[in-house]
Amino acid sequence: MSLMREIYLHCRMIDVAPFNMYTKAGYKIVKTDSILILLALQRRKHLMCKKLPVLDDPSEIYLSGPDEALHE
Repeated sequence: MSLMREIYLHCRMIDVAPFNMYTKAGYKIVKTDSILILLALQRRKHLMCKKLPVLDDPSEIYLSGPDEALHE
């Protein structure tokens, strides 16, 4: 059985470059602030989420160090 882990972040709607970066990284918009948030003198934000798979066995992932060469 595979579980999922989720990572959430807020991104302001006016920040186009970070929004595009997060979208390319796999984040999806979950919710957007109401326009009424402007009455509180705050910028509107998107709540974004990315689902990450949880590894059943930690040995499934291998991180190579800077001294190790990649083998083909």
